[in-house]
Amino acid sequence: MLARRLFDEPPHCRSNIAGSMTIHKLAATGVAVFLLAPLFAWSQNGDNVNVTATSPTVFSDSFNTGRLDTSKWMASNSPAPGNISGVNYGSFIPANVDLSKGMLCLKLQQQQGPTGVQSVGAEIQSITTFGYGTYEWVMRVSSTSPSPTGAGSVVSGQVSGAFTFVNNSQTEIDFEVEGQNPNTLWLTNWISVTQKQYSNVVVPSPQNGFHHFKFIWAPGKIDFYLDGKFVSRHTANVPKAPAYILINHWGTNSKGWGGKATLGVQRYLYISSFKYTGPG
Repeated sequence: MLARRLFDEPPHCRSNIAGSMTIHKLAATGVAVFLLAPLFAWSQNGDNVNVTATSPTVFSDSFNTGRLDTSKWMASNSPAPGNISGVNYGSFIPANVDLSKGMLCLKLQQQQGPTGVQSVGAEIQSITTFGYGTYEWVMRVSSTSPSPTGAGSVVSGQVSGAFTFVNNSQTEIDFEVEGQNPNTLWLTNWISVTQKQYSNVVVPSPQNGFHHFKFIWAPGKIDFYLDGKFVSRHTANVPKAPAYILINHWGTNSKGWGGKATLGVQRYLYISSFKYTGPG
């Protein structure tokens, strides 16, 4: 069974921030949406000269049909990161994946339980894996706003994540924002549970509206963009293996990564679209 993100450490010091335990079930059942269009070269008289090419692979979702497209995604039902014995128990449940608001909403609740805080969040993950290419999320990170465009504040005790992952971080490339330091966007890539490169970007009040998060993954480098602006290039520990696409919202109860829990306050993470475009 694959390790989950069960560690409660920031990207620059944590020993593992692995993805979902349920990922190992996907490979045998996966169906992807590939848009492949043959192109032809033509001579001056209009004859086909039998030179062909294909357009890049594209996988996208605007999450506006009112239900999760299960040919593309699955909702996780599993333990979540941030578990600390006797302090915090995290889980992901499908009931917290909401598509009734015209887009994807991942909810998070935290309540006091008999053996620590019960942090119940949400996660979706792609059915199939993807390799080098351009990955784009339009996302409003965790806030208390019950509507995509309403007013809301950020509270401690949570992490918003948009990333790729496979095989215990053989490949992992992350965008993450934590509740304790909400104005910092962490950018991290991994090739194992200990080998990584990270950087961060200041993003004032990202919980107040939608931002465009993009990375371009190519052999030997990853370029990160925020709202169309280049912000960082990583060239160390760049992964090679195709990986699953994940979006998650999970609870913490720590003085470190994510911050102390905020009990009884529901939080919402919104994603209006995701797009992958392959090389070519």
